[in-house]
Amino acid sequence: MERKDVTMVQHLLNHYLSQFNLAPVMDEEEVLHWFLPQDNIIDTYVVESSNGVLTDFLSFYTLPSTVMHHPLHKTLKAAYSFYNVHTETALLDLMNDALIIAKLVSNYHPMEEWGVLSIHCER
Repeated sequence: MERKDVTMVQHLLNHYLSQFNLAPVMDEEEVLHWFLPQDNIIDTYVVESSNGVLTDFLSFYTLPSTVMHHPLHKTLKAAYSFYNVHTETALLDLMNDALIIAKLVSNYHPMEEWGVLSIHCER
């Protein structure tokens, strides 16, 4: 995701979240704050159709933890799925892409854990 994608990501996110009874409504500034990639903090990737429209996006944040009392390992680097919106790409494919991307972006210290929490309320 780049700064130029903020408006389209905002639209995708708010449209997706509108199906729930309780959900945040994010303005462009909030989308910029929460989703614009920052090294070792948040990663967001968009899927763009052939005609330039963003159809999907995935995001995950990085959370390092201290490993105590181990002679070799000092930190555990984990990635946690954040917001994921899919309209054209199957969710399973989007999550598979997220796993691959998390591995690729962690060249210096590999991700050792991937966490996903699904909160869904039936209507």
